[in-house]
Amino acid sequence: MKGKHHKMELIYLKKTNKSIYGILKKHCQKIFFKFKKENFDLELNGYFMIKKFYQVPKLLAFDRERKILLYEYKKIIHKKLLHKILYTQKKIHPNKVLKIYQKPFKNYQLLQEKDCVNQLFFANRLPKLDDYLLSNNPLFLKNLVINGGDLHCSFADMLRIIKINIAKEKQTIAVMTQGDPTDINLTYSRYITDFECAGMNSLLGEMAVFLNNIMINGFYFFLKYPTSTYTELTHTLSQTKNNIKLLNAIETPTTLAIHFEYHIPNNNQKLLLAYIELIKKTIPAEKLKQMESDLKYYLAFRLITPKNITEFTKEDLLLSIGLIGIIIHKISDLESLIQFIKEYK
Repeated sequence: MKGKHHKMELIYLKKTNKSIYGILKKHCQKIFFKFKKENFDLELNGYFMIKKFYQVPKLLAFDRERKILLYEYKKIIHKKLLHKILYTQKKIHPNKVLKIYQKPFKNYQLLQEKDCVNQLFFANRLPKLDDYLLSNNPLFLKNLVINGGDLHCSFADMLRIIKINIAKEKQTIAVMTQGDPTDINLTYSRYITDFECAGMNSLLGEMAVFLNNIMINGFYFFLKYPTSTYTELTHTLSQTKNNIKLLNAIETPTTLAIHFEYHIPNNNQKLLLAYIELIKKTIPAEKLKQMESDLKYYLAFRLITPKNITEFTKEDLLLSIGLIGIIIHKISDLESLIQFIKEYK
């Protein structure tokens, strides 16, 4: 980024907890810029690794010292952001989103999970579960009855078993992906953005992030408790909140009974089922069998991180506990996950 300087016009600016980004205009050319407060090298290295496999905007320049990256501005990325498509179009075509994964998923590898980039979202966040357990919230210790079914365990019990299964060392299916497949990083134009977690990623983690996000933005909590880019998308909060409702919660000294309703919109459901079908078609069944039993723990873990559930309203905390209970006790493999998605249509 050295040489002759040209005056640039700032036409858009956004600040998040991790970065500052926006759009500059130089002469008639628009440039997307990003200032990374942390993980600059992860973003840069991830970009160079993934651009061989996916459609990405061109990196025009970068400055390690100032932690700035300049990308070509692609209007289609902002116009065709998956979040906008899901909540504005009456009908979507999943292949327009998922076709990018066909070749990378077929070229899977077996790696030790600790060597996968997306452990940033999983193993690295395990201390949060300890924080929840140490919060001494009395709700966490009560025996749970969810939608009429006695789970014969407490939320604290579930937190402990989630922690055990995330923390255990394992060989895993790894795929070359962007690593954070949310509806603000994926597009309807096959472009992807945000490269901090790009590289060889655990398929378990990849699925957990995608599934949780498409199930209405982390079951709407990503929109209600935003700490990053999701602050721009809170206009869809009321729409997504209508799809999950706490009906009642009854507490006794030893029991917590939670009743709630949950609905996955048609577009979201269609995309979720197509995603699972793609995985079943591209990854050998015997390999999937080895990881299926762990999927529910990753999906549950993603629901209660990165947002801190101890900061939720009581209503949302109860919804989180109810959802975790349903996930842990209803999902045992991909077929039961499919039934879970269909049941809440």
